[in-house]
Amino acid sequence: MDYTSGTDLVKHQWDAIHEPGLNLGNFESEVDTTSTHESKEIIFVFQNQEFKILPDSSYPNIYVSEDEIINNDAISIQLKENEFINKASNIAWEGATGNNKRASINIKNIPENGQNIAVKVDNISATLNIKKRKEFVKITSSDKYFAPSVESLNISYDLGFQNSTVKSVKLEIFKNGDANNPIFIDTTVSAQEKNSYQWDGKINQGVEKGNYVSIFGSPYTIKVSGTFVNSTGTLKLNDSENAFVEIESISMTPKDTFNLIKPNKNATEIDRDIEAIIKIKNKQKQGVVTALPFTIHLSFEDPDDISSKNGVDGNGNAGNDNTLVANGGKAGANSVMWKTVPGYNSLINFTVAESQVLITGQDIGKTKVKFTSSVIAGDNYILVAKIKDANGNVLKEEKTGVGTVRKKVTFNNIYEMSGSFNMTQMMNFNNIDPAYSGDGCTDYSLNVQNVVTLAAANSPQFLAPLLPPDTTEIPTAQELQDYRSGTAAAKTAAQTIITAKAQRWFNKNNNSLSRSINAFIQQNNILSPAIIGALYYHPKLDGNSSTGNTNYYPSGIQINVANGNNAAILVDPDDDWRNVQGFEDQYGNAWMFLNITSAFRRQIVARHEVGHASDHESFGNGDHAAQGLMHFAADMVRVPPDGDPDFSEDSLNKLRGRK
Repeated sequence: MDYTSGTDLVKHQWDAIHEPGLNLGNFESEVDTTSTHESKEIIFVFQNQEFKILPDSSYPNIYVSEDEIINNDAISIQLKENEFINKASNIAWEGATGNNKRASINIKNIPENGQNIAVKVDNISATLNIKKRKEFVKITSSDKYFAPSVESLNISYDLGFQNSTVKSVKLEIFKNGDANNPIFIDTTVSAQEKNSYQWDGKINQGVEKGNYVSIFGSPYTIKVSGTFVNSTGTLKLNDSENAFVEIESISMTPKDTFNLIKPNKNATEIDRDIEAIIKIKNKQKQGVVTALPFTIHLSFEDPDDISSKNGVDGNGNAGNDNTLVANGGKAGANSVMWKTVPGYNSLINFTVAESQVLITGQDIGKTKVKFTSSVIAGDNYILVAKIKDANGNVLKEEKTGVGTVRKKVTFNNIYEMSGSFNMTQMMNFNNIDPAYSGDGCTDYSLNVQNVVTLAAANSPQFLAPLLPPDTTEIPTAQELQDYRSGTAAAKTAAQTIITAKAQRWFNKNNNSLSRSINAFIQQNNILSPAIIGALYYHPKLDGNSSTGNTNYYPSGIQINVANGNNAAILVDPDDDWRNVQGFEDQYGNAWMFLNITSAFRRQIVARHEVGHASDHESFGNGDHAAQGLMHFAADMVRVPPDGDPDFSEDSLNKLRGRK
């Protein structure tokens, strides 16, 4: 409370005093400061105020209001320490209970004409006169927290005016840090002994008139002032309390860890709807949505990659390792990582966004925006929402869990020729997924909706037949004679011609494979992508020399039977050409054949063909890697006898989609 009347000085309430000042008595100016008592000063500290008393003098009329007498039994008083006080050999109190530097005053028993509180320090004395004040303003209760636009701020206050007339009462609200410019004034408030008031939180002063108060001026000071008139003059009293408008939470959806799933192989980015809701503490400190305007500042962090392989995550445990733009990702200052959502006001600035919450309608307190990530599996993000003040200081922050880009490779249909492997068992999740879902961040699933066992009539021993050479592909009698017994030059020329004819024969058979595949798919109504268990691919591609053994060319002729751009594989054209145990066709179907030698090899071949069917950057020449699972033979030479069941580090990058 703040009292002013004549020469009387009145003590302020504890909770309204923030900067205790020095209060000087009326008689102090009349004493020569060079007297022998100059260093023997006594300063009372009473109710958070200091009262300096000259030696052997008194300080008149220190008032305690009636409401404090009602609410308290005793009030403490003490002496401020200084050299004189600290060296004193004896301190005695009169009118108060205590010893040494501290005493207690029983304010319940203060008589009408006041009570003197005297202290004697050695041979120096000082006196305070404490009186009751009948007039007072006291805020008895007010809501500590409230949510403007949802609920009102309730205030209760008492007025004491037993020997006075209340001239006026005023309620004011001030922003934090500005005690001179109220944002709300009401001079029509009640002036009874006990009063209550409800404030809706709207400002009625200045440029913000008509707006609700926000968190940015909190805590707000509620000030009730009263002017009283009595026989001694006019008294002006006030009391104040604080009220807080605070954010209870920023809730984000998604909240915890989440996946960013690449929707299809052609996608170049992944859009994910992000919601953020601001809730304000209500009177019960629970969060409620309000009509208060907020701008949410959105950004993201790039946490450490999940892989510990140096070739996949090259910077160890540090973050900021998402895939660069140059490698097919979006890590770069000029990448647009956010998009607006219709109906919500957002400002996008490349990697950050500012989005305003709605203040009307069903989605009040909410904003929506799209986060747009890369499509590189393993890139990960933590989304961050912040509320800032005008100086950019963060008042509230919320983060999602880690969101990771992931890709899927899924097969819904299985077709098994009569006599083939059990493809459901061979391609089961536990057999395939461990090679993909870890460092590859690609999730394999066998979501079987259709399992078809083909009849024997539709289960040929060889998917593609061996086409015999025509006359342009068979060596002539003269070519054979020159090759076997001609001159060196003639033999060399004949060898070149025969080799070219044999190569054309191989190429004809190799080119016919796709026609056989297409015909089988059409005849059996294959729903792609599918897993197809077949018997054997081709008489010369089954790893069995007896099934495709021919005698069209002389010994010593060699042709290249490598697939695509793979390294050359030179074989006798009349022998077996390759041992093809599986392949992936242009429709995404994965084919498996019976010439897979062991259970472990079957797992490797299955993983290998799923790799070809997956969404990936090319593993290398012919979509085969230099080593590891995606080597054209799954690296059987380096990892005998069945090959490597896992991707090399370079292949993991390609599986993720890195260029």
